[in-house]
Amino acid sequence: MKKKTIIIGLLILIFAFAGSFSFIKKARENRSWPFNSSLGNYLPKSVKYFAYKYTNPDENIIETHFYDLKVDYYSIPSSNSVGNGGGIDIFEKNKMLVLLDNGEIFFFDTKKNDFDKTNNLKLKENYASIRDINYENKELLILGVKDLNNNCSAIILDKYFKIVSDGKIDFEYNNTIWMSEKYCNDILVNNAGGRIVNLNNKIYISTGYFTPYVFSGINYFPQDSKSSFGKIIQINNDGSSSIFSKGHRNPQGLFIYNNEFILSSEHGPRGGDELNLIKKNNNYGWPCETAGSLYSYENTGLKKEIWLSKEKLKEYGCESNKKYIKPIYTWTPSIAASQGIHYRGDYFDIFKDNIILGSLGGLSLFRMILDDEKIINIERIIINERIRDISESYEGKIILYTDGGSLIILSKSK
Repeated sequence: MKKKTIIIGLLILIFAFAGSFSFIKKARENRSWPFNSSLGNYLPKSVKYFAYKYTNPDENIIETHFYDLKVDYYSIPSSNSVGNGGGIDIFEKNKMLVLLDNGEIFFFDTKKNDFDKTNNLKLKENYASIRDINYENKELLILGVKDLNNNCSAIILDKYFKIVSDGKIDFEYNNTIWMSEKYCNDILVNNAGGRIVNLNNKIYISTGYFTPYVFSGINYFPQDSKSSFGKIIQINNDGSSSIFSKGHRNPQGLFIYNNEFILSSEHGPRGGDELNLIKKNNNYGWPCETAGSLYSYENTGLKKEIWLSKEKLKEYGCESNKKYIKPIYTWTPSIAASQGIHYRGDYFDIFKDNIILGSLGGLSLFRMILDDEKIINIERIIINERIRDISESYEGKIILYTDGGSLIILSKSK
């Protein structure tokens, strides 16, 4: 009798486990609860990591207008890969550099499609959050948020040198290139923006408004020329810096198009995500103009305030005599636009010279055609993952870094 009870108990456990796994896998595919809820904010990273890792699709084909895309998932070997920071960049011809939000470093071989498990690193310097990386000519640039004293933080750009010892790669801190003014109390690093690009021997970084989700992100920083928040900053070879453009809200993407100009993708408030073509001394209008609305606004027929009055906006530096540059594209509802690339490869030959833009809330890529500084065509490619960063491999395949702790490789299915 006792033996029979044990067997029945084991069978119940097995069926319960199988049912739970099936439920989680289906929820992942449909982005239903708990994958679409705020519950994830309270779960340990290890729980979220394994929930994603063991529900990654075995084989996935996505139809686009021109290609059937083969989608391969590769779990980053650390539970700290689940989150909302870090970045990827090409390191060598067949090797990607993956740097997590907490400073862990991994190398991914794009030929073997595997991580180098013999050369995992962790930065000695501590960051509250790593927002982006840029690797070029044996130099690694890291844009991050650093905690200072008295509950204050700053956005910081650091340079590291690649070093090799006994065949092992490491990175040695060299110096701090740039640092913002400090901000204290209730800091939310997700709103720090944070991307790095190089153009014509100058470094450009983007910064967000760096404060919590209070009052739809409206504050005076983006229009204040004395503040480095809500800006794109130009940094010269001699270390000097200046504001290149202002009026940005939360630029989560910054990339070069055709080696000529910079594009910035930005989170709006409730709607109004933007793609901006960046030119020197332009003002892109936050919080004076937006295609979105206040978080408090609801289209219920009640007469609620959609946006602030012109009189109220004056308190945030918005003046009628200022010229604000319109985005070249906006999204409403929001897609939580993230990083993009100007696709230059021949592998996806029909995509050549298109913009491939990621998104977080939109769970998609957006393939866009830019002509004469206008977006003339757009295709949404649903990936069903929160895409944090994007890169093009030497072979021309598209590599995505996701908040679910995976690298995704997009290739042709045939």
